[in-house]
Amino acid sequence: MFTMFLIVFALEIGTVFAPNYLQEVKGLNYQQIGQLGTAASTGMFLFMLGLGYMRPERRRPLLLNQLVVMGGLALLLIAPGGMGLHPLLIAGYFLRGGSRAVNPLTRGRLSHWLPPDILGLGFGVMDTASQAAVMLAPLTAGCCTIAPRRCRCKWGCWRWG
Repeated sequence: MFTMFLIVFALEIGTVFAPNYLQEVKGLNYQQIGQLGTAASTGMFLFMLGLGYMRPERRRPLLLNQLVVMGGLALLLIAPGGMGLHPLLIAGYFLRGGSRAVNPLTRGRLSHWLPPDILGLGFGVMDTASQAAVMLAPLTAGCCTIAPRRCRCKWGCWRWG
C-alpha cells in the first residue's frame, strides 16, 4: 500500500507544480496551458491503449510508465521559455499524460499477486492509497510554495504568508 502511495504521489506532485511553473517561469498564459492539457489528454488516451497490451504481471509496464512521465516532466524543465507553445513543452505534456495509466497497470499487477478471495479487499486498499496520494500531493505542493516567516507581533509567533 505504501509503495502505491509513493508511486502516485511522485507522479502527481510534478503534475501539480507544472501549470504554475509554466505560467511563472516559461511565460505561458492560461489559454496556452489549457492547450497543453489537450496534449496531456491525448497522451493519456494513447498510453492507456499502448500499455494495455503489455503483460501486467511483469514490472516493465509500470516502470516504463514512470520513466515516461518523469521524462515528460524533464522536458518541461529544459524547454526554452518565452517562446509560446514550444514543441518540447507539447511533448512534455503529452508524456505527462501517462501518469493516469498507473492505476490500471497496478490493478493488473495486483490481480496476479492476490488470491481471488481477497482481491476485492486488495483493490480497495490500493485505491485508498492511490486516492490519498492524489489528495495529499496538491496540499504538499501548496505547503512547499509558502515559506514560514517570523511574525512582527509582540508574541513572536510563526505564521504562514
